[in-house]
Amino acid sequence: MPLRDDEEMLRIVSTRGPDHEPVCMLSWGPLQWYAPVADIREAALDLLDCAAYAEFMMVLVVTVKLPPHVVSRATGEMLAGRDKPYFGTKTTVTMTSAGDSKRRQPLVLLKRGSHDGAVTPARAREMALAWLETAAGTDTDQLLSAALREARIGEDQQDMLFALMMQMRAARDGDDEVDEEAARLAREG
Repeated sequence: MPLRDDEEMLRIVSTRGPDHEPVCMLSWGPLQWYAPVADIREAALDLLDCAAYAEFMMVLVVTVKLPPHVVSRATGEMLAGRDKPYFGTKTTVTMTSAGDSKRRQPLVLLKRGSHDGAVTPARAREMALAWLETAAGTDTDQLLSAALREARIGEDQQDMLFALMMQMRAARDGDDEVDEEAARLAREG
C-alpha cells in the first residue's frame, strides 16, 4: 500500500448533490461520492484517533521496544470495546492505525471499495481539519438553501449561487481544479 501524503489522494468539497441539496463530496482518483455532514464529522474525529493510536503504537515498538505483534494485539484488545469494529464510516472511508516497524513510521491506512492508501499521522490531522471545515461549510450551505427556498428562489438560481460560492471558496483556498468545476457550473446555471 503506497504512502500518499499529497492532497490529491482524498479530496473533499462542499457542493450540491443531484437533488440540489448541499452535501459533502469526496473524491479519490476517479471515484466520487457524497456523504452526510454527520458522517464527515465522525470520520474526521476518527482520523484524529487513528493518528494518535498509530503514533502510540510506534512509541511502544521503537522506544519501549515491545515486539510489533504484541503492540498490534494489545491495540486490538484496547479497541475491542468500541461501538463499531472499525474507524471511519461506511459513507466516507474506513481507516486503521498501523505502523511500518522497519521504517519506524506510524501510518493511518485508508480504504474505500478497491481504493486503499496510507498517510502519515500529520496528513491524517490535516485531512481531519479539512473535513471538519467542509462539514461546517456544508451546514451553512444547507441553512442558506432552506432560506432561499423559503424566499422562493428557484433551483437554477440556487445552483448558480452555490457554484459561485464553490468558486470563491476554491479561489480562497488556491484549489484550481475545484475552481474550474465551479466556474463551469456557474456558467451553466
